[in-house]
Amino acid sequence: MSQRHVCFNVNELALRAAEVVGAKICVNIAKYRDSMYNKSMLLTMNDDSRVVAKVPNPNASLPYWTTASEVVTIDFVRNILDIPVPKAHEDPVGAEYIIMEEVPGVQLEQVWPKMSIEDRFAIVRSIAGFQQVWTSVAFTRYGSLYYSKDLEDTPSSQPLYIDAHGGHTKNKNLAIGLSVAREIFDNRRAAINFNRGPWDSLEAYHRAIGQRKIVCINQLSELPKSPITLCGPGTYQPMKEKKVKALHCYLDLIKQTLAEDQTISSAHLWHDDLHVANIFVDSAEPTKVVGLIDWQSAEISPLYFHARQPQIINYQSLCLLYHTLINHQNPRIYAALQFQNTEKYLFLLLARNLLIDGEALYLARIAELEPTWNVFSGKGDSNYPFAFSDKEREELKADAEGAIQGMEAMSSIRESLGDLLPEKGIVKPDNYEKAPDALSQMKDQVISAFVTNAKKRKAWEKASPFGN
Repeated sequence: MSQRHVCFNVNELALRAAEVVGAKICVNIAKYRDSMYNKSMLLTMNDDSRVVAKVPNPNASLPYWTTASEVVTIDFVRNILDIPVPKAHEDPVGAEYIIMEEVPGVQLEQVWPKMSIEDRFAIVRSIAGFQQVWTSVAFTRYGSLYYSKDLEDTPSSQPLYIDAHGGHTKNKNLAIGLSVAREIFDNRRAAINFNRGPWDSLEAYHRAIGQRKIVCINQLSELPKSPITLCGPGTYQPMKEKKVKALHCYLDLIKQTLAEDQTISSAHLWHDDLHVANIFVDSAEPTKVVGLIDWQSAEISPLYFHARQPQIINYQSLCLLYHTLINHQNPRIYAALQFQNTEKYLFLLLARNLLIDGEALYLARIAELEPTWNVFSGKGDSNYPFAFSDKEREELKADAEGAIQGMEAMSSIRESLGDLLPEKGIVKPDNYEKAPDALSQMKDQVISAFVTNAKKRKAWEKASPFGN
């Protein structure tokens, strides 16, 4: 709870909001439901104008940097890319915050369930159009976007980005700085000193992923618990040494796994969380998208990490239509999606999460690469760069089987508990009273299934993801 508790001066916030819109006074403050990373309020002024104020929680990311980057990201997307996003202002009020326009229209989640397939595809087509715009601008570095005045050192002669026509565009007011991607700060990583960027090359970007995770593993007193694998005696139990070994293997694999097609590895700014609550549509014309919100923690990263079909697609027909559309309209995204089906991409993707889970399957798959290494590497005369003894291979196989068992167990638990299972410590308000009892019962069932002695019981009491 402490990670979602933030102190700020509400009266000062209201005064500043009134100044921003040129009103005399704020006459009403309505609080939105808390999100995972922010507190948000709707402020109404004496002249009936309204703005939204957003205050980040301590778990949002590094203080100052997250807010600074979000404001300039909104500015860039709104004014240079011409994407419909609310105008944002910023000013300190005892806590970081952002004041922005109220988005017109309604959240897509209010109308999506009743929309026809044709109308839903109209929304998907709009999102594909936004993706095409984002693809058209390739930045010259990887990291996050800032105003130049907020950074101490910025390359003055380097273009900021390359546009759709190949033009190299400079902008003295904007620069790329350290990344505020959430995966760099979650799970107690904010206090650890490691390379947060920016990065001048694709290889440097990927090497930093492995290097920072090794630093975190060595410095964290306890490893973060996996949300997708039930870990404990009888399944798979993570160990720092195995995670570090997997990450060293990843670092040794980078040159063989990077995409050869530079059109899918170039650096892009993207909205990676376009669900129905972050998309606003016209209430009178619900197929018209009027606003995209929540640009917090946006990272300029390789296109193949951004490319994905919109989260709102929940019908096979919509999926097929989307892929057909981008194949003709945005072949670079289509190529990135094709790359995501390769084993090389899988090694790049899974490495991003090795601090939390996946090292058992990662190492097992690397061991299995030996017979097909020349095909994987694309070099017929290259030597397999890893060495595993027969005993190590047996251990890797057992670890992988235990991890799969743990994943299957957690999948069954999720299916059984449904919305009662907390996501990062949060349950829906309607489930708040019921969740503790359900979790307690599930903990008892897990212990009953896997515990055969007092030592294992103690270990499961500590390892359980269901609290005390």
